[in-house]
Amino acid sequence: MNRIHLKATLLATALLLAGPALAAVSAEEAAKLKTTLTPLGAERAANKDGTIPPWTGGLTKASPGFKPGDARPDPFAAEKPLYSINAKNMAQYDAHLSDGVKALMKKYPDFRIDVYPTHRTAAAPQWVYDNTFKNATRAKLVDNGHGTEGAYGGTPFPIPKDGYEVFQNHRLAWVGSYAQAPVRVWVVTADGKRAMASGGTQSFRRQFYDPEGSLEKFDGYAGLGKFVVSEPGSKAGEAILAHDNLNASNPRGLWQYLVGQRRVRKAPSVAYDTPDSVTSGIGLFDEAFMLFGPIDKH
Repeated sequence: MNRIHLKATLLATALLLAGPALAAVSAEEAAKLKTTLTPLGAERAANKDGTIPPWTGGLTKASPGFKPGDARPDPFAAEKPLYSINAKNMAQYDAHLSDGVKALMKKYPDFRIDVYPTHRTAAAPQWVYDNTFKNATRAKLVDNGHGTEGAYGGTPFPIPKDGYEVFQNHRLAWVGSYAQAPVRVWVVTADGKRAMASGGTQSFRRQFYDPEGSLEKFDGYAGLGKFVVSEPGSKAGEAILAHDNLNASNPRGLWQYLVGQRRVRKAPSVAYDTPDSVTSGIGLFDEAFMLFGPIDKH
């Protein structure tokens, strides 16, 4: 009995001490990024049901008629829905609907979901694919899974081995090198009335994805971002500034300016499930970005 108890204790201790995997994948495994996997690590093949087609390179050119600064035209505008799901036929698709969607259909009989053919449009520049291929065999986790080392300009772990690597892939996903866009956030009540929570300009720069940079030149900043509020008038001038570092050993820098306080303050709580000031506290920062902040609380 004592031996069994000792073995169980040792096993439990080992599980508690087990950390994230640290090693990169082999060259043989990385080669899959040019055969069975997409350059960023997804399955190239279609699914068994045929509802998801194979990836054939994605959209690499803007749709006809696109002008920089305007909304992107729908490349599939001529397509018609395959079918619609509503309160009358929702039972037929029960396994594919979330509880929230079911509740909406029961409460609002006119609410429906139009289902269109699936298209795999995702694409990135070739230099991102090339860097991702390099990262596969050189990147590793550091700081007990809170950061990465040996990665630059692409998905750090295109063939992830654990949740830590998946988390870092999310943090460092390709979304462009620089962007600036107008943003308006509305709060909508159950009866359909809406009020503007915040309107302004959001911009970011991703040093991790600087096309002129390299692993050797990288300064350790994953990205810089800011959101400046211009409306409603009561919040005009508020702003959030973020310096997001690659590793948790160098904590992110966050600052916030609130009109009522008329000063810039460090904002350590702009993360996790903290109420999002941009939504007037209705939403959470994690909801805005799926995951926002270090991995320690996720």
